[in-house]
Amino acid sequence: MSKEAVDLATQVVVDAEEYWLRAKWDEYSTYQADPEFECLAHAVLEEIEIEMDRIYPNWRSDEREI
Repeated sequence: MSKEAVDLATQVVVDAEEYWLRAKWDEYSTYQADPEFECLAHAVLEEIEIEMDRIYPNWRSDEREI
């Protein structure tokens, strides 16, 4: 596989991960706005944190904007 193909495949994965995170954040924000869905908001936030730990292992200590 050429370097260009590997780079493109890597970018597709990164884009998909970022899209998933944004969608989950939108879902979290929707649930958080309604006290009735507080448990769902917490569950979605846990999913986001697990995925962030997988994608960006040092995100909790990283001062950069992610």
